[in-house]
Amino acid sequence: METILSGFEDAFSGYAVDFDRRELIDMFQRRGFDPEVSFGAFDDGTLVSFILTGLGRYDGIPTAYDCATGTNPAYRGQRLAATLFDSVVARLQERGIRQYLLEVLSENDSAIELYRRKGFTVAAEYDCFRIVSGDLVCSGKEIEGDFEIRRFETESLGATETFCDFSPSWQNSLGSLMRGAAGLSRWGAYVSGNLIGCCVHDPVTGDVARIAVAPGFRRRGIASALMKKALSESVSATAKVLNIPVSDKTLHPFLTSLGFCLGLSQYGMSLQL
Repeated sequence: METILSGFEDAFSGYAVDFDRRELIDMFQRRGFDPEVSFGAFDDGTLVSFILTGLGRYDGIPTAYDCATGTNPAYRGQRLAATLFDSVVARLQERGIRQYLLEVLSENDSAIELYRRKGFTVAAEYDCFRIVSGDLVCSGKEIEGDFEIRRFETESLGATETFCDFSPSWQNSLGSLMRGAAGLSRWGAYVSGNLIGCCVHDPVTGDVARIAVAPGFRRRGIASALMKKALSESVSATAKVLNIPVSDKTLHPFLTSLGFCLGLSQYGMSLQL
């Protein structure tokens, strides 16, 4: 893992998003990193280019996910990533994987062009939001109705799928949340003993992986109360909500009302194998 972390840091120095090692390890775990379908190029023992790949199921289909692709700046222009990609695809096809997914910053023209040449197409467009944790806007309004906010267990994560207005991206999917459950806090809203809302959050990295309330219980202050509770135990200076579809009409205004700022945008790309 030390080789991978060092190679990642070299490749992404100066990148638009900052990572620390704890966050990287959590990210790899949640995204299903599998070394058997990951490839790297080395120069005298130093990892200079890599494709780190995760495996799982997405929409019920055996799927691979590009956890990270990077090349040390000193080695760019040698088509190392393109060569590694061919090796990854061959291995995935041997394993019976049927689709390959990734996300890429919408401003990263060179990477987008590489993926298009390899057959990927844009399947989704995402917005990402961020806030300084202490800047969360809370009106002080009490929750309307007889609701209880308390923690819930991992096995109830599946029930929260019905609260979402859109299919979460790979990194926020149920499989991802289950893989990373040990490091995630899970706050739920209950009425008459039934779970009707959730906020799933990593208190160390500040990642809000899921914030959702069942349609019949919205606009009552429940989501705001869940977010406030989750961020109150965060040790990260910032909180972020990643990969909200640009077409979404619910979370965009909600997050803005809490003080979140729209930051980076990404394309979700897919390749059928």
